[in-house]
Amino acid sequence: MLNLIRAEWTKLRHNWVLGIMLLILCLMALGLSNATFGMLPERLTAETPQFFTGVEMTRGEHVFHRVMKDSSFTAWLSIIFAALFIGVDFINRSMNQYIFSGHSRLKIFTVKIIECYIFACLTSAIYPIISCLRYSLPWFITLSIDDYIYILRCIGLRALLDMSLMTISIITTFALRDFIRPIIGTLIATLVLVQLFSIHYSLDPNSVFYKVLTFYPSFQYSEVMARNITPTQLITAVLSASSFILLTIITSYLLFRKAELS
Repeated sequence: MLNLIRAEWTKLRHNWVLGIMLLILCLMALGLSNATFGMLPERLTAETPQFFTGVEMTRGEHVFHRVMKDSSFTAWLSIIFAALFIGVDFINRSMNQYIFSGHSRLKIFTVKIIECYIFACLTSAIYPIISCLRYSLPWFITLSIDDYIYILRCIGLRALLDMSLMTISIITTFALRDFIRPIIGTLIATLVLVQLFSIHYSLDPNSVFYKVLTFYPSFQYSEVMARNITPTQLITAVLSASSFILLTIITSYLLFRKAELS
């Protein structure tokens, strides 16, 4: 497996498309951060009603809360990620070469899925990192141990939820073994989910459809980033993310194991 990891690392280092994409993402995150938080005062209070959210806090704390519970950046990135890291390897027959070189499908799948999840978390963190470095650094310096524990909890849950949002993209890519078609399929599914999310407020909270819909990882971000999270909310978020990650791994591996690669 070490040879497989080295081969993947070499490919990534020479992947200029990935480098350009990361540069574009940094520039987009910088512009979005400035547009969203650039006009905020140093402290959000009732005296600044256009920015006040009901709880007095510093700009740094507000920015941290906003970027950590915002899943939109991750959701749209997930559309192309699996196609970029996995779909391209089906097209250029890298998967075939790995198999013909004696690597088992389980080892190939393990390396590809770990690679996909790692880069999903790293790129999803670009927007929060840039925003926090620009606006939250003074707040971080004044925090207590309990505050740092809270921040670490948010980062851990955010990474878990970010990985779970890759479910549709990864499964679609292993099913279609292509680059363009998985992107189109994931895009359509994402747009459908966005429309469902926009109407969930009008649904009966006790209905089965509402409970199933709100179990999707995107709904967990805002709740788990709160300081006063309940054990039930925490368990629900972890179960939601873990369930979708497990679904992704099992389904994708079965698809890959049965795929005819010639």
